[in-house]
Amino acid sequence: MTEELIREIAVQIFNEQILQNWKFYLLILVLSFFGAFLASYLKKQGELQAVEENFSKILDQLKQNTNATEEIKTRINHSDWTQREWKTLRRIKLEELLTAIHQTMDWLEAERTLIKDTGEGSETPNPVKNAITMAQLYFPELVKDVDQFYGLTYEYLNNSLESLHGIYDANMSKDVAMFKSNYEANLSIYNSYNQKLFGVIGLLENKATDLMKTIMGV
Repeated sequence: MTEELIREIAVQIFNEQILQNWKFYLLILVLSFFGAFLASYLKKQGELQAVEENFSKILDQLKQNTNATEEIKTRINHSDWTQREWKTLRRIKLEELLTAIHQTMDWLEAERTLIKDTGEGSETPNPVKNAITMAQLYFPELVKDVDQFYGLTYEYLNNSLESLHGIYDANMSKDVAMFKSNYEANLSIYNSYNQKLFGVIGLLENKATDLMKTIMGV
């Protein structure tokens, strides 16, 4: 048998095998295609999952940033509200402090008149105590001046008591000379302390005006 004949027989056998096993080869072809498709699909799914995970991370980060931003806004708004309320309160209390100072002058005059006419003072408390409390709580820059004013009011009353009682006793006894002597002594004390008291009041009013401008941001 020649070599050419053997080759021809082998080709025929091979061709017959292919014809007999076409389903097998078709299955291999399908599986190969499906395998390539499956590999591509899995790769794409992996990419999509990675994108989704990255998106979730970005979304979580955005949420955290948003929460942090809102918290900062809340703190800033609260701080602004606190500052506004503090300014409003200081403005009100500054007006009340000056009112208490002027009420003290009226109280001093009323006490002076009452002691001179009856020999006794009233039980009404000195309004300057309210001014001291407000200065200590809201205006530490005014405490020294308010304390000075407070001290002068009591010095004035203490130094006036003897002459005021002398005026009362002189009126009761109809002693004109005694009345004149005590009246002049009391007037001298009155004028001296009035000058000091109004000097401190003027200083307080000037400082209060500057302080009000600062509070109002003028």
